Amino acid sequence: MSRHIIKILAVCIITASTIFFLFILTKKDNSEIEQIQKLTKIKNKTEDEISEPSAVKKSLEQVVQQHNKYIKEETTNHTKEKVNIHTKEEQSVNEPNNISSPKELRLNEDFEILEEKTVSELWDDWQIALATGDRNTNLVRAALVEKLRTHPDPNVLNSLKGVLQSPEIPYDEKIPVVDLLQRSATPETLEILIESAQNPTVPQKDKKTILAGIANFGKYRWKDEFHEELSPILENEWENSSELEGSYKEAIANAIASVGSESGITMLIETLKADKKIEMIIGPAFSRIKNPAAIKPLTEVLSNRTYYGNSIWEASGDALSGMEDPDATRLLLNWAQNSGPEDLIWVERWFVNVRDPRVIEVIEDSIIRDTYQNSDIYFTIKNIIDKKLE
Repeated sequence: MSRHIIKILAVCIITASTIFFLFILTKKDNSEIEQIQKLTKIKNKTEDEISEPSAVKKSLEQVVQQHNKYIKEETTNHTKEKVNIHTKEEQSVNEPNNISSPKELRLNEDFEILEEKTVSELWDDWQIALATGDRNTNLVRAALVEKLRTHPDPNVLNSLKGVLQSPEIPYDEKIPVVDLLQRSATPETLEILIESAQNPTVPQKDKKTILAGIANFGKYRWKDEFHEELSPILENEWENSSELEGSYKEAIANAIASVGSESGITMLIETLKADKKIEMIIGPAFSRIKNPAAIKPLTEVLSNRTYYGNSIWEASGDALSGMEDPDATRLLLNWAQNSGPEDLIWVERWFVNVRDPRVIEVIEDSIIRDTYQNSDIYFTIKNIIDKKLE
């Protein structure tokens, strides 16, 4: 009996040992599986973070985008403001609208600091600002432009010329230099553009930008004046440009018209009288005339019936009406008051686009006085002004 019990106990012990051994093996396998699963999850998470930004990374990107947007907006605002600090007439300190905003005060302070620098220092600052995308680039450029107008540093001017005439410098880097030169609007900067436009080593693509700079040269008036000292240079180029390509002559004609000196406009008129083939070049340039000094030669053409209806007569009338100048308008009205029904087409053309309040006032006064020889012309002008005053 005792022997039988011993056998049963032995079997139980063996069975229990086997079960325990199997349990240990199973636990180990499960642990390895869990470890593998954990490693897999970590791997997958790492790959996900690489392939798709985490929430932290996304928020950083948004900050960068907002910062870039801010810089872009600030640059745009500086462009719109054009830093007219020294070109605007000062308003009375008693006027409530004269209170400067903190931003305007900051711009004034920054500009005053820049004004203390030399031309060479500002040239270095501007190059760095362009290279780094500094949002104060336009402010530095404005300071450099003013310095070049009063202190034309020969070394800086040579550097500017070198940039334009170097075939190694990319086209995109020459555009701001052309813009700087035309904004400066001095005889020295004009000479650089003219010399660069005639340089045979300058690539054709670059020349187009340079010619555009020449064409716009009289566009930027400083001290609120037309700088007629530029006209002799341009007139000389026009007289010597007979053998040069049409695009160069066109640029010079546009610049002469923009400066608008009496001698320059007279020269263009005389050229057009002698050579009608050049009408396509000179004609469009007349739309750029804004200088009151050009009124005299333009009026002489309009009052001479010899030129009636031809291209020079048409261009002169267009220029007088486009000037939006009270004196030019008075002379144009004087012609209209003495005109007949055959001139109705020109009256409509030259008065329909007036916008300047000073010009409208001059026309209103002529309507009140009613000294028109032709009633159709009188009522045409009256209807035009009545519509503008509605």
